[in-house]
Amino acid sequence: MKEYLIEFNFNKQYKELVTKLKNKTIIVYGGGKLFETICQNYNISELNIIGVCDRKFDDNTADEYIYGYKKIPFSKLAEYNPDCVLVAIIDNSLIIKNFQDNLFRESKTIIMPFLKRISQKEFFNGDKKFVIIGTQNAINRTFSIIENENFPAIYGVSIKNDSCCEHNGFKNYSLNKTLELYKNKEINGIILPLYEVNINSYLVIEEIEKFGFKKEDIYPVPASIFQANISKLTKERLSRAFKNANNFNELPIIKFLLSEHCNLNCAGCSHFAPLVKEKSLLSFEEFKSNIDRLKELFEEIRSIQLLGGEPLLNKELGKMIIYTKQVFPHTYLSIISNGILFPQMDDELFTILKENNVMTYITEYPNCKNIIDKVDVLLKEKNVKYLIRRPKDNSEKKFFKKYQLIENKNPEETFYSCPERICHTINNSKFSSCYYAVTVERANKYFGINIPWQDSVMDLYDKKLTAKEIINRLSHPINLCRYCSKDLQFSDWHITNKTPKLEDYFIV
Repeated sequence: MKEYLIEFNFNKQYKELVTKLKNKTIIVYGGGKLFETICQNYNISELNIIGVCDRKFDDNTADEYIYGYKKIPFSKLAEYNPDCVLVAIIDNSLIIKNFQDNLFRESKTIIMPFLKRISQKEFFNGDKKFVIIGTQNAINRTFSIIENENFPAIYGVSIKNDSCCEHNGFKNYSLNKTLELYKNKEINGIILPLYEVNINSYLVIEEIEKFGFKKEDIYPVPASIFQANISKLTKERLSRAFKNANNFNELPIIKFLLSEHCNLNCAGCSHFAPLVKEKSLLSFEEFKSNIDRLKELFEEIRSIQLLGGEPLLNKELGKMIIYTKQVFPHTYLSIISNGILFPQMDDELFTILKENNVMTYITEYPNCKNIIDKVDVLLKEKNVKYLIRRPKDNSEKKFFKKYQLIENKNPEETFYSCPERICHTINNSKFSSCYYAVTVERANKYFGINIPWQDSVMDLYDKKLTAKEIINRLSHPINLCRYCSKDLQFSDWHITNKTPKLEDYFIV
């Protein structure tokens, strides 16, 4: 938190506050980490602070002190009628707006942030005005990361499925009315927060463009920004976030195969892991090189998933997590695992999972309930984020097959109806929109078949490859879609025998 204060030049901001608030009575709202760090590292005695208020302070704390200042119960805040309330909370925008519109509506009390993170002037030059388009949550989150007292650049909001006339003091327009304002040049464009948006942000931008807005006047806010801890969003990063759609540069999702083999050997595994007879692990050096190359291409990646095979088989998993978060600190990082090996992991890995805010998704396979119950207890004890998907009934104890040996005649229909078309996957340097393209070579070798995959993958290290081309190829059918069926066939889950069968993996 001290580094955060330095990043946003608290010394300079404090001097400005002293000049502006000279001889004025001040109550600080927020008795948490931000104000504690300010008190520990700065002399703020030039401000006439008469007390500190927080929602957690009730009437019983009225005679108590915090950081040398009197505690003021939240219920009594308005009664003090201070000249100014300094809000010492990082995510302060909505609190300031609420105080202005409600608690101090009839008062001359000034409501200000104790620390400004960044102003809209650093996003938008001149007198440009915008309408924010999105859900109510998306708009609230956008206000939270733009720091300015009066939001001068925001002309209004367009809230999906919301018929209210105003939102946080801003007039609410329909999408059609927003377009009319744009065409009449009453606004310069729109802000499009990609929060609660499906994972392919580019398709959303494309739809907004088709509706009638020019691409250079659409300002998408990357989803990875909303996933970040606001206190870790630097001034530079926030400034780079607001670019128009022509310069938008966020990869929706990427999956890394850390291990080709698995410890469970499920018949019908969609990654063909049981067909890999020799242990094959992605090295940290290869992984690091892939991450570095992706950083050359994309400023942000919304979601990175680490899977396999079974990712816990890779002893360098911890190093990979740490490096990923160094390069892409705001990405949503997760592990996809069967969970069986967690009791064998050392404490270092659990510490890494916790410190890097990694989410672990575990599937409980049939006959594994007892060990997954133990894993459940273990992960609770280690205080890491996880979710266990347990089968609810016999229908969830089945695997499905969708691969076929004969080409279908409508790959476009297969692609656009495929729920897994966002399974963008890297296996070594092979990169494709679908994990099938980077794993089917295993089936070709084992069964002696010839499913063509080469033209369905990109070489990550092809110097001619651009972010724009990657997104275009990820958003359209690949040749391998011809070998997928939109009609799935289900079979009971079971462990593969010593001689895997073609019909376990393919519709034949």
